[in-house]
Amino acid sequence: MSTIAIIALIAGTGIAQEGPRGDHGPKDRTHVREGKGRDMMADIPDLTEAQKKSLQEIKKSGKEGAKSQREAVKAVRNKLADLKTSTNPNINEINSLIDEMHKLEAEMDKSRMAAFLKMRSVLTAEQLKVFDAKQAEKRAEREKRKKENMQIREAK
Repeated sequence: MSTIAIIALIAGTGIAQEGPRGDHGPKDRTHVREGKGRDMMADIPDLTEAQKKSLQEIKKSGKEGAKSQREAVKAVRNKLADLKTSTNPNINEINSLIDEMHKLEAEMDKSRMAAFLKMRSVLTAEQLKVFDAKQAEKRAEREKRKKENMQIREAK
């Protein structure tokens, strides 16, 4: 009887350690936990207080603007979801909402780019080298995670 209990205990802990994501284990979110990419200002050499303040203001105004833009896109997506599942979906209305959604997304992209360029204008040439290198590193990490996620999806 005790042998059966021990086997059940060992099997149970083996299953519990596998976790909810099966063979893939828990999703690696160390880039978020460790704060990578969270505070790029910490990596930029010789930032003056004026530069730090300016960069913080640019980030803050960008986040505030992005929030309202995201809410507008979400509202259009919700309308689109309701419309396409309605009894008699109107293709002209659907197309109009798609156009509106893409217009809002383009405005978001333009706002993001304006903030990015504004941040760059605050930095010196030497600081820009570090900033650009960090941007390239972040882009490579995103591509790597995207590729890994695609491989996981394809394996399923």
